[in-house]
Amino acid sequence: MIMIPDYLQTDFYSGKTNDLIKFVINDSVEVISGDYKGYLCAVISIENIEPEVELLLERGDDGSFIKVRQANLKLLESQHNL
Repeated sequence: MIMIPDYLQTDFYSGKTNDLIKFVINDSVEVISGDYKGYLCAVISIENIEPEVELLLERGDDGSFIKVRQANLKLLESQHNL
């Protein structure tokens, strides 16, 4: 597992997206493809950045945690600082 650089963690937890990480903590997302397609979730943390960004999500239906590739997510409610 590759260490996630501090600047990515800082941006993520302060609500700032960047070129690599498109979601931030507590963003409401829908899984649009893959094993968990259709689930509504909240973004909790960055799990991996290579080979692709993977995020830890909390499912809205039962509170369980799942890991999903960022590419499989769609933002439902923006909280990003522009």
